[in-house]
Amino acid sequence: MSLVGISFGGLAIIAFYFMPSEQRWIPLALAVLGVVMFAAVQVILRREFLRRLDGEEDQLTAVEIQSRLLPDPLPRMPAIELADHYSPFRLIGGDYYDAVPLDDSHLFIAMGDVSGKGTGAALLTANLQAILHFSLFVTRDQSPEAVARAINAHLAFHTAPNLFVTMVLAVIDLGAHRLRYVNAGHPPPLGIDLSGNTLRLEATGLPLGMFETSTYPLAEVAVPPGTALLFYTDGLSERADPSQRLYGEERIAAVLRETAGQTAERIVDAVVGDALRFAGGAPPEDDTALLVLRVLK
Repeated sequence: MSLVGISFGGLAIIAFYFMPSEQRWIPLALAVLGVVMFAAVQVILRREFLRRLDGEEDQLTAVEIQSRLLPDPLPRMPAIELADHYSPFRLIGGDYYDAVPLDDSHLFIAMGDVSGKGTGAALLTANLQAILHFSLFVTRDQSPEAVARAINAHLAFHTAPNLFVTMVLAVIDLGAHRLRYVNAGHPPPLGIDLSGNTLRLEATGLPLGMFETSTYPLAEVAVPPGTALLFYTDGLSERADPSQRLYGEERIAAVLRETAGQTAERIVDAVVGDALRFAGGAPPEDDTALLVLRVLK
């Protein structure tokens, strides 16, 4: 439209010199009209620019807020090694994970996936972090079972019935080399020890927030030195290639076997790289989060 206004003005100036004097008011009127159109378009474009700028600033603020919900940097403890990866499907997403030291020999791990995508899911992840940290440090209910009950009760009461969260909550005891966990309908974390034995942390209950009366019994596994555990969301296992085949749990387990004994960071890089190669350029359709915990001693 601005080009139209400028063209009107240019043509009017040319016409002014070639038209009879009694008709020169016409090109002058066109020139004025062109200037008015140009000015109006500039006002519209400026308003649109400022509107989009405000929207982009809001999105960037949301991205920054969500990034602060995730553990950065990851905690350092002498007997373990941690590495992570997070890639939201949109600017902000609904995957949430955490690693919270309880004392020198106990680490609390959370990996969750909120139903849905985008801003609504991201808002619910903020709720998850608040409830989890409140339970751990205010009420001092530090068992995975107690935290699962607290989150489930809150979500069931305060959110719509179609909103729920799949989640794994776990505590590793580095002195006893044991991991206690609950799995609320989440893809089972996978692990491998130096002897090649595999671990699969099966579901122990329904997703959080579906029913207020749901229960989440504890399960327990041994994690001897050298064990690596991979917590992840279904954005990894359900990553599709161009023919819509899914990446799947078996490929994840194969990468874990190939990288047994390597660093947590190397394991994350290997899994992410293998999933990208499998996808063959097909874009992701969901958020993806990974957290690797490797027991050193």
